[in-house]
Amino acid sequence: GVGFPPFAPPRHFITSCKRFLGLQFHSQQGGRLVVDHMDRAVLIAISHVGIERHLLDTAVMSRQCQAEAEAIRRKYRGKTIIVGMDELTRLKGVPLKLLAFERLLAEVPYYRNRVVFIQHGLHTLQHQLTRMAEAELLGVPLLEQELAIQREVVEVKELCERINRVYGPVVIFKEYGPHEWPSVESRAAIWRAADIMVCTPVMEGLNLLPLEYAFCHREPAGVVIMSEFSAASRVLNGAIRINCYDMEEISRAYDQALCMNADERNARRDRDCGYITNRSSATWTRNIILDVEAGIQGDLQAITSLDKDIIQGSEYHSVVSFENIVLEGFCQPLLSSDVLEKYTKCSKRLILLDYAGTLAPRELGNLAVKRDFLGVSKRKLSPKISAILKLLCSDPRNVVFVISGNSTQVLSLAFAEILSDPSTPLGLVAHSGVMMRWGNVLKRGMASSAHAVGGAASSRNDVGMRWGRARSLIANAEVEQTEDEWEYMLPGVAQEWSRWTDAAEIPSILDEYTWRTGGSSWRQTEVTTSWQFRQADPEWGGIQAVALQHELEEAIANVNVPIAVTRKKHTVELLPKGVDKGKAVKHILEELRRHTGFVPAFCFCAGDDTSDEPMYASVLDFMGSRSAHPEDDSQERFGHAFTCTVGRKPTAAQYYVNDTEQVLDVIQSLSTVVVPAGYSPPPPGPLAGAASM
Repeated sequence: GVGFPPFAPPRHFITSCKRFLGLQFHSQQGGRLVVDHMDRAVLIAISHVGIERHLLDTAVMSRQCQAEAEAIRRKYRGKTIIVGMDELTRLKGVPLKLLAFERLLAEVPYYRNRVVFIQHGLHTLQHQLTRMAEAELLGVPLLEQELAIQREVVEVKELCERINRVYGPVVIFKEYGPHEWPSVESRAAIWRAADIMVCTPVMEGLNLLPLEYAFCHREPAGVVIMSEFSAASRVLNGAIRINCYDMEEISRAYDQALCMNADERNARRDRDCGYITNRSSATWTRNIILDVEAGIQGDLQAITSLDKDIIQGSEYHSVVSFENIVLEGFCQPLLSSDVLEKYTKCSKRLILLDYAGTLAPRELGNLAVKRDFLGVSKRKLSPKISAILKLLCSDPRNVVFVISGNSTQVLSLAFAEILSDPSTPLGLVAHSGVMMRWGNVLKRGMASSAHAVGGAASSRNDVGMRWGRARSLIANAEVEQTEDEWEYMLPGVAQEWSRWTDAAEIPSILDEYTWRTGGSSWRQTEVTTSWQFRQADPEWGGIQAVALQHELEEAIANVNVPIAVTRKKHTVELLPKGVDKGKAVKHILEELRRHTGFVPAFCFCAGDDTSDEPMYASVLDFMGSRSAHPEDDSQERFGHAFTCTVGRKPTAAQYYVNDTEQVLDVIQSLSTVVVPAGYSPPPPGPLAGAASM
């Protein structure tokens, strides 16, 4: 077996095996990569070891640690402490962090008397011996050898002296000989005392010091600034990632860390602690050995060929190729003026919107460019989005639904302000169609079918009667409903879901893939299960997602439970069979027509990923079915449909916009259309199902 911490080095290793040795590789059950060489299968282990939690806990609570930490804080009382601890080698990039700190002090004078930078430099015997051996082979004299070894140290010292001459004693440089490195108790004291830790290597493999700092600094948590070229940056997802060559970016990261509030600090720390504390060296070693033994026994079968087509083709293609979901069709740019024109002319309108990635931007998946830490599920709905939705929902001619893959808790929290106002009825669909919340939407459907808005008492009575009858019809359909008005599309699924997943051993499969994919995680609700790799290496996460999907489908087929596996942007999701966003849209349209007589003449439907594709098909199918029945009342015909995706890509949607801001621009233009004075919608058709009551 060959082991690597992040995915980038094994990617280069596999490329070299392919190009120089002509070897193939494949994925085994459990997400293991294997390179076939002669009669052997070489396991490629991609997993970062974590910290020794019990050892660090003992060190943090020791008297030595507490005394040393208190001494550091007392010495620099009233100042924010930034710390660095690196080997004094060129690849560690120590001068880069100091240059960026110098730039921060020059651009922001406020910090000059409020921040102190303590850099701990560690001399390594191995590095010195290696440099001397290389010099000896090249015939370099002994004096020049010694000067070359000291060059890195001299550069760091000169930078520290230059900064201190200009701004006072703001940089403290401490050296440690090869056998004088700080003990675990002393390191814990340094971590406890420092508010920010900075690592700026230009290239780095295993380094557990940032992980130690994230664990040891508590209440509030510390902030880690990490170079994107460090292996640990793929493990510490709560760290601020920077390009170590960009002085301006590092300087901004210093400023961001210095201004960060306690809640965000703790949220970043909590995001990482579960991963780094559950991978002690013993646990990591045991899992690697088990993987090797499983491969030797031959119990695992290759299920996914990742490189077949590319090995047979050009060597200049990427070494990694995995299945992409390709949807037929094409789309054109959406013109908001066209949407607004049709919207204005229609008196019955349906607006269907995805949440994450459509109404609100998603957290970026690529770690190298990720800037939005909180993502969608941890953010409140922005005032702009809230105001637009309120205006749309307050128009009596509109029925508005947000159809999302998020949980009921996330949606209820995000849209709480709108849901609490009866004058702005908003429908919600959660878990990609598993659960639905009508709220006052059906009542809106009644109101839009009345003879006049706010008209005579007879109209109001008619609305009330039809509302009561509709609710009665839905109740008689044996719809399972929660206390907060959420309805299950499939009755009984909440009671069976856990049993189904256990029968297929899905939790154990997901644990395996989470272990092997740094930055991934999985969660299970009462009606869905999902594995997400948004914080993992994007290429490695994509490979694992393909392998995981195949393995889950095989496990589910073996026990024959009604679970469907879908793969979308950065997520593999398991849902009950028979539900998706398309079926949710179909259900909304049918229920509105059946129970309220509401048949939209206009529909705007927007989404951003593959899970939204069934929505577009359902909208267009409904439009076609209404147009195919000329005997229907002309007012019920579905006349104008706009299906739209965010980002240009193969899709079933008719139109596309470039980003979420354009989606907001479109619906904001719709929200400005006012209800005409004296507006009176057409008289309603007969209420379906009334004869049976």
